[in-house]
Parts: sequence; structure tokens; C-alpha cells
Amino acid sequence: MKVQICNKEKEYIINLMQITQLCGVNFYIKDFIINSIYKYFSNGKYMEYEKNMEENIKIEDEKLGRNYFDIIRIKGKEDLINILKITKTGLINKYINDKIQNINFQRQLNIIDNALEEIYIKLNQNEFKNINFTYKREDLFNLIQHSTIKDIHERDLEGIKNIDLLKDFLILIKEIQQISPSKQMIIIENIEHMISKDEYEKFYKQIKELTYNFDLWFIIPICIENYVCLDKEYINGINIINDIIYSLTNMETIKYFIESNYPYFKKWEDKELITILKLIINKIGKEEIYNIKSDVILKIFNDNLFIHSKHLETLNTLENNFLLS
Repeated sequence: MKVQICNKEKEYIINLMQITQLCGVNFYIKDFIINSIYKYFSNGKYMEYEKNMEENIKIEDEKLGRNYFDIIRIKGKEDLINILKITKTGLINKYINDKIQNINFQRQLNIIDNALEEIYIKLNQNEFKNINFTYKREDLFNLIQHSTIKDIHERDLEGIKNIDLLKDFLILIKEIQQISPSKQMIIIENIEHMISKDEYEKFYKQIKELTYNFDLWFIIPICIENYVCLDKEYINGINIINDIIYSLTNMETIKYFIESNYPYFKKWEDKELITILKLIINKIGKEEIYNIKSDVILKIFNDNLFIHSKHLETLNTLENNFLLS
């Protein structure tokens, strides 16, 4: 679906799918889009300096309620750890409460309840004249909520690898959705600085699996070359934010467009085309100054550092003339 984000007299339009990747290197517009979406659906009060973001979101030309999505924003490892820690308003706290309410722990709770009552009876066998120690059943829940979360080796969460924290985060989301389903949007920023390209591909498959079963919507900004996942199913959710905003169409249309405009007749295999698109996707829609000599100078530096770049193919005359035209 089309999301329109207004910035005074300007309007930015992106395709929103259950997995949306925001590519490109126009960080000002990209940040404005992400901040606008988060602010709108988080239901937070707009500050004075956020006036140009106030109520500036439309979906398919319609204004939706600010509660349309339950929204989560992760900017890095610290946010992930905070989500996985027990806090009053945290997701883990919601998970604990949902579990207690939906699973029959009655026998175990009764045992603890009776033991605590005995403790308080003994505590009140004291010399005080006017005071007593009291205990309420709901204090049991407070006790659980004051638990400490460690990894399976009793280490702090900070020592867990980023990819493992992300996996546990997805498990937490899945568990909560199974107990109390909701329409949820999850923004994950700086993912290239958290996990490797190979780890991201596996992570992408995991979130894709979740979108099949739950009403989950992921927004993931990407700016590093060769990092984006060009998945046929969610390719329309790839938006390239540069001098203009360009949203990808289906793979068949892209292939036809390239074959129709290539300097000579060439039939492209999907795998080959995807490999090349991943290398250039962050540059589409951005005015570039091309200097072929820069590749020569780069090779000089890298050869001196014993870093050998691989040129998979050489250009023929038609391709070379096309680049120079």
C-alpha cells in the first residue's frame, strides 16, 4: 500500500509492505520518513520542533487512526536489550503477564501463596504494638516481574551476539502474537552495523516466515551495498530514497525494462540480475559523477595493500560507449 508522508509543501511516497526495505543514501529524507511514521503510530505528543511532522501520514490517501499499528522501534543493541529486560512497560513484562493469565499456574501459585502466608505469620509474632506485616496475592506477580534476565550461561545480555538477541526478539514477538494478536509495526535501524550480510539474509527469512502467520510489518533501512534482500514476494516494498524516491516493481517488469534498454540484446537470468541490482540499488535515483579512472586508482591502492579486487566481466565496446555517452 502507498504511504504518503508530508513535509510542509513536499510529499514523499513509499510502498509499504509487510517487509519494507528503505534503501538509498538520502539520510535526511529517510530519517524524516522513519521519524514521521514512528511518531504518528506511537501516539506520542508532538513537540514544538516536530510541527512539520504533526498528523502528516496518509495511507492510500486516507488518514488512519494513530492506533492503527502497535509500533516498536529498535535503533541498536541497547534497544534490543531493553526490550528483552523486565521493565514496567516492556515486552517481556507483557509476555509474563500473558503467560500467567493464559496458562494454569494455579497449583504452583497456591504453594507459594501458602508458604508466604506462613512466613508473614511468623514475622508478625513480634513485639510491635501497632503494626503488622501484610501480604497480598498480587504481590506474587510483582515478585516475578522483579526477576533478572540472563543468558543460558548466567551472563548479562550485553554479552550475547547481536544476531542471537534478534532471534530471541523474534521469538518474543511470536509468543506475544500467539497469545494476544495485534497489528504490529517493527522498525529496525542500523541493522548493517549489528549483523553481517549473511546473518541478515537468514534474519530476513525468519521475519518473512512471521509475516505469513501474523499481522506483522517490518521497516528496515538499508544503505550498504550488496546488503538488501531482493525477494520477489516483497520486492515492491523496496524503496530507494535518493534525489528522488523510486519504488521497485515486480522482477519481470524490471527485467523487461533492462533488456529493452541495454546497449545490445542480452537475455538476463534472474540470479545474475539480482546480483548486479544488489550492487547498485543504493545509487538508483542519485545524481552521480562517474570517473572510470577512479577504479584504476582504487586498484593501485588495493594492490599495494595486497587486497585484490575481482572484476567479474569486462565491458565490450557497446557497453563502454553507453557509459561514456
